[in-house]
Amino acid sequence: MEEWLINLLENIKPVNQEVLQAAQERLDNLTKPRGSLGRLEELGKRFVAIQGDLSARVKKKIVFVFAADHGVTEEGVSAFPKEVTAQMVFNFLAGGAGINVIAGHTGADVVVVDMGVDHFIRPTNGLFHAKVRMGTKNMAKGPAMSREDALESIRMGVEVAFTYANKGYNLFAAGDMGIGNTTPTSAIFAVLTGKSPEEVTGRGTGIDDETLKKKIKVVKQALEVNKPDPSDPVDVLAKVGGLEIGGIAGLILGGAALGIPVVVDGLISTAGALIAVALCP
Repeated sequence: MEEWLINLLENIKPVNQEVLQAAQERLDNLTKPRGSLGRLEELGKRFVAIQGDLSARVKKKIVFVFAADHGVTEEGVSAFPKEVTAQMVFNFLAGGAGINVIAGHTGADVVVVDMGVDHFIRPTNGLFHAKVRMGTKNMAKGPAMSREDALESIRMGVEVAFTYANKGYNLFAAGDMGIGNTTPTSAIFAVLTGKSPEEVTGRGTGIDDETLKKKIKVVKQALEVNKPDPSDPVDVLAKVGGLEIGGIAGLILGGAALGIPVVVDGLISTAGALIAVALCP
């Protein structure tokens, strides 16, 4: 494992249990029935415990949309062509996507992180350039990327975390954009959870029954061809993962090292979280 990654993982500590307990006591002493705020109470406790400060408040919040293309789209596993990835990135940058509207209502900023979009995107406001390569290779025929590229994708995600922490943000959210990325996500889930491809492969953006069968077959083929090692999360990421998934894993690890909570949004971000947890249980 790379020295920088070892050093990062050594800086990740469990949440502060004393702050967690103090937060629970404070909630229980408020003029309300105990537990009446439901999930909101749990989220509030986790926020201050991760920050390590009972008086912690959300100062600035930001949503990162990690974007990359996938060679496995050659297999016809998605309802849309890969060109839609770049089109959607431009839509995010123009403020025209759903997440832009939601973030605007919550006072969160939105930044697109270009991890590997197969298109040249000029520097512009709201874009963080972290391109490792122009998309992955077809994982149904061989490794999606080299181990070096997988590690670099994680490193760039960590860099995103530290860059925006230095700008005063103390709450991150991780989203994604990448046509075909539910296929590598399904493969990652299969390897790291021990579930069958049938159990963890879904319809993504709404594929029909025949395409779903093809998608499951492609996931199985990728696992057979590459034989990712479940005890080595970087190997899993390199062989059947995606650049944006590596970036999300890096953001989560960076957030953990910094004491900044990361909201995980959706299946692809959960795959990134699985990689992060496998690296630092």
